[in-house]
Amino acid sequence: MMISASTVKKYIGLIGRALVLLSYVLCMVVAFGDSYFPSSLVDPMNDTRVNITSIIMATLAVIGFFAVFTHRWRWEWVPANALTCLLLARACPLWFNLQSTPTYLSAAAMMTLGAFCLAKRALDLALFFEETRLAAHLKD
Repeated sequence: MMISASTVKKYIGLIGRALVLLSYVLCMVVAFGDSYFPSSLVDPMNDTRVNITSIIMATLAVIGFFAVFTHRWRWEWVPANALTCLLLARACPLWFNLQSTPTYLSAAAMMTLGAFCLAKRALDLALFFEETRLAAHLKD
């Protein structure tokens, strides 16, 4: 039994979409965790800045999550780019902690992988934008 190329492409697209959705869920978990149960590495920072960053992360994650479901790539473009930077900024203190425990390192690795997934999605959306823009100019 042969599997057609269109079927493989469809399943790869579904897997990619599921990974992006999981990355947005990870952003929501990180934001709520920083708001309600900040780690000892975040405590020395200004509480107002941490809360504002957490609110921004949660809002962008919800927007991006629903943009994936509704296939609104323009809505998803900004959250994917912003959350990539915010997740990497949140993972840096965990990576550079000198007394890092395995839980800190695993959390940093998870946030970094989520950021890479969102960065790939942001790049895909930027390429899709250029393709549609060039197709519109060629059409005219």
